[in-house]
Amino acid sequence: MGRIELGAQSYSMIGRLNASPPPHRPLQLPGTNAIEAADGAKKVMADLKERFPADLDYVVALDTTLAVTEGIKEIVKTLYEP
Repeated sequence: MGRIELGAQSYSMIGRLNASPPPHRPLQLPGTNAIEAADGAKKVMADLKERFPADLDYVVALDTTLAVTEGIKEIVKTLYEP
């Protein structure tokens, strides 16, 4: 049995946040669950934020799972429509 996978040749990128390079650009590995990974990262950051100094905050500049979760909602809606 064969397997076909569509993906980018390279997942490297250059990003900017407010015209400055961001401190970290995590990359999703092929075969991982994007929604689970994003939920885990959000939980870790929420836990860490409790220990941040009062004048320190963080921002999620791009959450690519929003399109995935909206797409899943539309698929479920379509499957359950009479």
